[in-house]
Amino acid sequence: HFSTSDSLDASEIAFVVDDQDASARTLNRDLGLDVYPKGETFWWAMGDESGLLLCIPKREWGTDPKKKVTFDVFPTQATIKGATPKDYTLGNLPYDIKVT
Repeated sequence: HFSTSDSLDASEIAFVVDDQDASARTLNRDLGLDVYPKGETFWWAMGDESGLLLCIPKREWGTDPKKKVTFDVFPTQATIKGATPKDYTLGNLPYDIKVT
């Protein structure tokens, strides 16, 4: 039996958000996470090779109308290492990010 308690690390955790650019810039400002890869101008992946937080917009994905996908929002908890310990939420969405 495998559950989320068996996971110690994740290379990526995606947050489905209303405004992709604003959410990524907020993670940068409030948590000190840099855009990945460095120098990228499209703000959606934040972090480094050890772990990324992704901001995925709420919209339909795919080019085939019969196979379009919309990602759902699920309560998500993530713990990341950072310089300043704090608890953080991303807007009014059910995301809890703990910086240790």
